[in-house]
Amino acid sequence: MVFAFVAVGVFGQLRRAHRESVQQAATERFLAAHPLEVTAASIDAARRKGQVAHFAIMPRDMPPGLVRMDPSGPLADDGVTDVYSYEGFKVAVNFTYISDGKPCADQPCIRDTDLTVATDDAPSLRHVAVWFIGGPPSTATEARRFWAKTTWVPHADATWFTDLATQGTIYTRR
Repeated sequence: MVFAFVAVGVFGQLRRAHRESVQQAATERFLAAHPLEVTAASIDAARRKGQVAHFAIMPRDMPPGLVRMDPSGPLADDGVTDVYSYEGFKVAVNFTYISDGKPCADQPCIRDTDLTVATDDAPSLRHVAVWFIGGPPSTATEARRFWAKTTWVPHADATWFTDLATQGTIYTRR
């Protein structure tokens, strides 16, 4: 009789370990397949913890072909640089108080303009400069067009981002 209880207990532990292993593998596959959702959730979590300068201002619409987003140290001027990654290239978006004459470091600017939007998260961000990191790739025509004309909004008004962050949070909490 004792053997039966031990066997049932061991079998239950094995089933639980297998179930947890399968769930972990599924989560890891999702995270690997959905880096944009995962990085959006990470950015959103950092913002909730008070790190609000990065991604305080974003494009109103989701950049086409985007695969990842990351905060960076300022790559030009002083300020805040957010990096938007695509397959094979990256776009730097540098927000500052004012431009100092070399807003895009040593790269040609896609955009260099004063902002017409403000946010309480980072009220000193009044200027934006956008450029390709490492030079403009020939495959980036659509990205260049998007960044040259995008409309900027406060983080909370970029519904594409909040949707991605919610999806990423759901899958990273499993």
